[in-house]
Amino acid sequence: MFDGAQRFIKGTSSSRLVTMMPSGPPPRVYWTSLIFLLLACCLLPTGAQGQTYQVRVEPKDPVVPFGEPLVVNCTLDCPGPGLISLETALSKEPHSRGLGWAAFRLTNVTGDMEILCSGICNKSQVVGFSNITVFGE
Repeated sequence: MFDGAQRFIKGTSSSRLVTMMPSGPPPRVYWTSLIFLLLACCLLPTGAQGQTYQVRVEPKDPVVPFGEPLVVNCTLDCPGPGLISLETALSKEPHSRGLGWAAFRLTNVTGDMEILCSGICNKSQVVGFSNITVFGE
């Protein structure tokens, strides 16, 4: 395993510095730790005076007919909310927007998937999730 160490190797004529390089991807523990740190510092922030803010995703866990559109509303519950966005692999377009909320129209919903609403509260990112279930075909 690569530990970032550098070692001096003595040769016959001179010493040289050799940097050890990893032979493969970092171990699973590395990725798990990295994901935990990202969640702890970036996705689960607290607001002013220790208050935790949330993003509501509506409808929550909708069930929709195959190929039909769906309007999703993302609402921030903090004072002075910042940018609100929706992350999805589906085609989307802005539907409507107001202070602390934004709605998006998803088109051609053809498979089950998770969507993520995110927004900025007090200079920190907050997120909310919803799972779309599709029926029929």
